[in-house]
Amino acid sequence: MLEVGTIGSGIIVDRMIDAIKQVNGIRLNAVYSRNEERAMEFAKSHEADRFFWDLDQFLSDPDLDVIYIASPNSLHYEQAKKALEHKKHILLEKPFCSTKEQAKELFEIARKNGVMIMEAITNIHTPNYQAVKSHLKEIGSIKIVQCNFSQYSSRYDRYKRKEVTNAFDPKMDGGALMDINYYNLHFVVGLFGMPKALHYFMNQGFNGIDTSGILV
Repeated sequence: MLEVGTIGSGIIVDRMIDAIKQVNGIRLNAVYSRNEERAMEFAKSHEADRFFWDLDQFLSDPDLDVIYIASPNSLHYEQAKKALEHKKHILLEKPFCSTKEQAKELFEIARKNGVMIMEAITNIHTPNYQAVKSHLKEIGSIKIVQCNFSQYSSRYDRYKRKEVTNAFDPKMDGGALMDINYYNLHFVVGLFGMPKALHYFMNQGFNGIDTSGILV
């Protein structure tokens, strides 16, 4: 049985735990949150065996095989690095981390410790995406591709009141490009490879964050 521990307590973790319950051979073992009360409540609501609010104690648990990380974007690298050093397999929410250098380091640590790390990106693993990819050569020379992922954020009303949550905080690596535009990037790069050049045109909020944008 594969034992899973989760980091984070947002809606995406709720959905991940629901998915875990539908798969044989894997189970939720423990949850981690920086707040003890929140960790306890989250564990109780999802029937987890244990809960932690000390990250080192959580990652040192020998019963945990896989760590699912869904913390604020700016914490991905630091938490994933610690988990890899404890020789845990990692499923890391998108965006993987903030820089290419950080990503390279995480892959190197994973190789060194004989564990796996992958990004929890969904669209490139769907059957329709694989169908497009397999038939790409049959549809001729492609001149232009346009992808649009637009959604009114559940946190945007708070942002308009000058309440800055993680999703709209530059210090936490928030913003539209690092959130839903990430799916567009994976879609295009996965089909056509890395671009020769890129330009990002963004609408900026009062604190400099990109509330929306177009990447060419």
